[in-house]
Amino acid sequence: MAALGAIAGMSACTGSSDTATAPVTVTATDQGSAAGSAAADTASTGSAATGDVSVPQPASQSASATGPAAEPLPVIGTRKGAKDGNGNGMEVSLNSVTVNADLMTVTFSARSDSAESWMLGNYFYAGNPDEGKLDKTLEAGAGIVDGVYVLDAAAKKRYLPARDKDGHCVCSSLGAQVIGAGSDVVLEAVFAAPPDSTTTVDVSIPNVGTFAKVPVTRA
Repeated sequence: MAALGAIAGMSACTGSSDTATAPVTVTATDQGSAAGSAAADTASTGSAATGDVSVPQPASQSASATGPAAEPLPVIGTRKGAKDGNGNGMEVSLNSVTVNADLMTVTFSARSDSAESWMLGNYFYAGNPDEGKLDKTLEAGAGIVDGVYVLDAAAKKRYLPARDKDGHCVCSSLGAQVIGAGSDVVLEAVFAAPPDSTTTVDVSIPNVGTFAKVPVTRA
């Protein structure tokens, strides 16, 4: 997994259609350790961090001509995804939900169960809720995984993927990469961290469904 870069002046904005949350401000040292203050509304239904955060890049778990396959990731659960209009689909395994300082990273592996190579396209894409602002340089066919979100039932909050200062999702994007039949990729999405009291969350992935009561690992 690509390491997250230093975070500078990251703030959170609400995605709720009902109640707005107070902003979350996070500062970080050059070493990447984050500290900050938050005023959260427990009635919130959506929040997304924004700031200078590096975008995770997809990694292949398949063996290559230059070496053996990567060490298998832990698997919390596996779900069969829906087929798209061309009969292509994914089998998704949730690997981890990890909190490090003020960031939470969701990692999952997607294996193609199609008989032919295909582009991920908008399979994990949420759509553009704010045309001209969010993902303004990306289109649905870019293979972005911004449709993933995290539910914290205890805190009554829904976490949306973080956005960088330009409004782009801090998550993996396959771009125009073609996925071979039976091959897999490891994908990530980054979120603001839940409260220390949160020990489990629900992870929802488009076309796949929800992984319930996923344990939160804290670094």
